[in-house]
Amino acid sequence: MAGKNLNHPNKWKPGQSGNPGGRARGVERLFQDELARLAGVDNTEDRFAGLKSLIERARYIAMEGEHKDANVAIKFLVERAAGLPKQVIAVTDEAPPDREIDWDQVPLEEKRELLKAIDRIDQLTKPYDGVEH
Repeated sequence: MAGKNLNHPNKWKPGQSGNPGGRARGVERLFQDELARLAGVDNTEDRFAGLKSLIERARYIAMEGEHKDANVAIKFLVERAAGLPKQVIAVTDEAPPDREIDWDQVPLEEKRELLKAIDRIDQLTKPYDGVEH
């Protein structure tokens, strides 16, 4: 340990986390872990079946789960269904509109109604046939 400065200004204090946001907990962690696992599945049919199962589980949690878990599940489903971009790309010189949803401001029942609407749209669309078009 010779030559190491133990009083480095960025050293964490006792009890302080080096990752204050930490890893997601609960339902959010379940979704993240399952998506990470499915990303490593080579067989397209198995990956698709796993994603379908994850979506069905998320729908159940969104409709029947406790308030906090339902909110996480609804956000998970809507953000994937709406395809909200992680990065905004400006096409004009004007600033792009703010598209981030403040989920805390949307009542749970309205979120569940939105999920029902997404389910209805899903029923009206053709099922995935496993072929890229």
